[in-house]
Amino acid sequence: EILQLASANTVFLGEEYTWNGRERLIRNSVKTVAKLKLALQKTSHTIRSLASLISLIFFALHTTQMNPARAFKLLRAYRGIYRLTFRGYDWDDAVPYIDSSVARSLQELGGALVQNPWWKISDERHPTTDEATYDAVAFTDASLEGWGAVLHLRDAGATEMWTYRQRWTEDLERQLGGDDGEAERVLEKLRQYQLRRRVRSGGRFEDPDLQADRFQARYSAHAEPRAAQLMLRHLVEHHRVPKGARIALATDHRAIVIAQKHLNGFGGIGRGYALNKLFEYTYDLWYNRGIDVVFFYVEGARNPADAYSRHFGVDATGSLEVHRVEPFGVPFLRHTWCPLCEERRREEGGEI
Repeated sequence: EILQLASANTVFLGEEYTWNGRERLIRNSVKTVAKLKLALQKTSHTIRSLASLISLIFFALHTTQMNPARAFKLLRAYRGIYRLTFRGYDWDDAVPYIDSSVARSLQELGGALVQNPWWKISDERHPTTDEATYDAVAFTDASLEGWGAVLHLRDAGATEMWTYRQRWTEDLERQLGGDDGEAERVLEKLRQYQLRRRVRSGGRFEDPDLQADRFQARYSAHAEPRAAQLMLRHLVEHHRVPKGARIALATDHRAIVIAQKHLNGFGGIGRGYALNKLFEYTYDLWYNRGIDVVFFYVEGARNPADAYSRHFGVDATGSLEVHRVEPFGVPFLRHTWCPLCEERRREEGGEI
């Protein structure tokens, strides 16, 4: 009787569970999907109804294996309409404007959720501070000028060390930004910042970073996630990391470490555009290829990649410089910080 109960369909807190003879599967409840269908049919929204719809989409995303970072535009829209209430709007006033990209995200994500297929429950992750359990350990850093990295790679039983450095260019930003127009908006903000710097200085200096094909990554919130994504892309595409590989990446940007995907369930979404592009990539690696990326925080002064992310010189191009080097000392992962490792240690009731 207990086994029959365990294999029966169960609905709990908006989620439906079933047994396929091998494992438990999960999907959103009929009630959740019905609410979503009705809300998506509306052609106009009040601040309250749009906030409720976006909240419902995020609630339903928790159940699935859909990439949460792709909901970034909805997260930004939610913040925007919430601010309207501080500018004199009432919750039941009509939303004055909905960007076409937000409307498209509502229909694309909402439409996919309405299909409501069964999903395999997410595999549990097993982060650790033991370097021997990872196929690659990387350290990344970014500056106004560019990005750099140090990679410790295990390949066919042998260990290799590589260094990377690359100056920021507009083409590089467009390559990572995709085709949603966000890259051009980011570049325009950076150009305006550079122009203000030049105006304040009276135009008396010649800055090579103001050339048309270069830009300065003004904010670490933009540059650091970009550096991590570039390192991972090169590692996966050029070193041909196999399916099921494990990668540890240490950065001195704490926001990356805090917002990463949880041990089992939601996570991997934040408020920054570049941060979400990073998580969109790592989530796809995990779901499509089983490649698990765990982020660690290392203090900036102890980050070996720091020296490779700056001092490019006026003649430097935007080409990626990759060098295999003799192994040198880098911080142990046990001397960095990872909330997932601490969470797992608490679950196990002891040290990792």
